[in-house]
Amino acid sequence: MTIDREPEPRALPAGVWVLCCAVLAASALVGCTAPKEPERSPLTPSQVMVKYVVTTNSEVHIYYGAGSTMASADVAKDWSTDQKVPPAQRLSLTVTSSDFNNAKAEVSCEIIAQGKSVATQKASGVAATANCVANLPARS
Repeated sequence: MTIDREPEPRALPAGVWVLCCAVLAASALVGCTAPKEPERSPLTPSQVMVKYVVTTNSEVHIYYGAGSTMASADVAKDWSTDQKVPPAQRLSLTVTSSDFNNAKAEVSCEIIAQGKSVATQKASGVAATANCVANLPARS
C-alpha cells in the first residue's frame, strides 16, 4: 500500500526574498507619484479661452458658464477656472456670500476672455453678490 504524502515545503534562497520584497515595494510606490496635469488641447479656431476669477474673504456660492452651459461651486477662498467656449456666447459669473451672518463679507468676480478683462464687479456686506456678464463677439 502506497501513501501519498504532500511534499515538504522548501525554503527559498535569501536572494529570492530580497527580489520579491523589492518588486513589491516598487509596485507600491508607483501609485504614490503625484498625478500629472492633464494636457490641454490647443484652441481650435472656433474657440475662445475664458477664465472666471473669484476673490473672497467669506464662504461663497459661485454660478458660472457660457450660453446655456452653466456650472456651480461652493468655496471658502479665492477661486478660478478656465474654459474653452465657442464665440458669440454670453458669459456669466455670479458669486454670493453664503455666510449670512458676516457683515464684513467681500466678494468680487472677473471674466477674462483671451487674456483681456471683459467684466468685473465687487460687493460687500451680508449676502454680498457680485455679478459679471459679458458677450463674446462672433469670430470673423
